[in-house]
Amino acid sequence: MKILKAILAVSLSSLCFGASAGVVSLYEAAGPFAISSNSDNAVPKMALSSIVGDDLLVDFSVAFNGTVDANNFLGLWFGYDAPGTANDKNLTGAHTSGPNIGVKTQLGSGSDLFVRNTGTNASWLTGGNITPGQTYRLFAHLYKSSGSATFNRFDAWLDPSDAEIASLSGADATSSLNSGLQAINVFGFRSANLSGDTITVSGLRIQAIPEPGVLALAGLGLAGLLVSRRRMS
Repeated sequence: MKILKAILAVSLSSLCFGASAGVVSLYEAAGPFAISSNSDNAVPKMALSSIVGDDLLVDFSVAFNGTVDANNFLGLWFGYDAPGTANDKNLTGAHTSGPNIGVKTQLGSGSDLFVRNTGTNASWLTGGNITPGQTYRLFAHLYKSSGSATFNRFDAWLDPSDAEIASLSGADATSSLNSGLQAINVFGFRSANLSGDTITVSGLRIQAIPEPGVLALAGLGLAGLLVSRRRMS
């Protein structure tokens, strides 16, 4: 009985930590990586540890080295892989039929950092006019607005403060187009128009915000197990 109580105490403690932290890790890169070639799959499709149904957070930094030309491009894209069916979303071609975030240079005419939910029209992050050699941190929240069955909001921050990350407020850009994706389980990187240029990505981390009901049910399940064990003893 004491052993079971100890196990439950640790489990409940972990559960409470997860609830207070509010996020579940889905992917974390082992280290930085550099992209200098041009490919729709510069970093091939990679799987998340679980399917995201409502809220996704992405955090990474980029550093551009080379000469800024028109439309030097690196985009982190999200999609859905449904093996054995025709229900794949944003997995082929230029990955423009789903959410993207990253670098899209404009030759000094405005921000060079973008976010978008679908297509080629971007929302630009305030203050994102790239200087070669400088590192820029991108943080974003991809989610379904109230009542939507698909991901239709992509908020993004440039070099966010701790308060902005905690509150998910004060975004520097928002894409409100409808991605058409009901769920997400894969991501990758697409690059274009890099001619002698390199973009280094570091600190890549993808997380999910769990539904409150999932945490509540898990807590009830552990509590029920403890009650059942007490009755048996």
